[in-house]
Amino acid sequence: MFGENKGKSKAKINIGEITQKSDLLSPHFKEDAFKNLRWGLSIDEIESSFPEFNRAIQAAPGIFQIIYYPFHNHIGNLSFHIGPKGLYMLTVSFIFRIKGEYLTKNYIVDKSKEIFKELSLLYGDPEVNAPWHPVIRKFNYIWILKETYLQFAWDGADAWAVHFRSIELDPQAREIIKQIRSF
Repeated sequence: MFGENKGKSKAKINIGEITQKSDLLSPHFKEDAFKNLRWGLSIDEIESSFPEFNRAIQAAPGIFQIIYYPFHNHIGNLSFHIGPKGLYMLTVSFIFRIKGEYLTKNYIVDKSKEIFKELSLLYGDPEVNAPWHPVIRKFNYIWILKETYLQFAWDGADAWAVHFRSIELDPQAREIIKQIRSF
């Protein structure tokens, strides 16, 4: 199994702390492709700092997608969620087909091992570590960083994604963290 807990303790953050505006403008992503993105950016600011945004289509109010976006050596759809206070969530939903052929479960598990390893190298050990389980057929990893909630998960069916959420700006991030911390 991949992503087994190494037994390292994680420092807990106080999600009730108010993030200062200057902190919202600091880098949150360790992927080179996202180095110019920050929580709270407006659409205009994203357009000027993320050149690939010119390929984005508006999928719903406040949600813009770039189809077939390369991420951690796989292809996904990159979604920008932009609310009244700016960018609050990025999601890369991985694609289940390559050249029209559906990916096998084993391919998805193997590719996920690679992605998990890369995310762990960038962000450290996850706080929630639920590796692939052959019986329940899913995995879930969650990193709670200073200002970002990061989740990599597959439900064994049609949801296989990496989610980056602003702890300060995402309307659901704090509630999710409270639920995680209550276990």
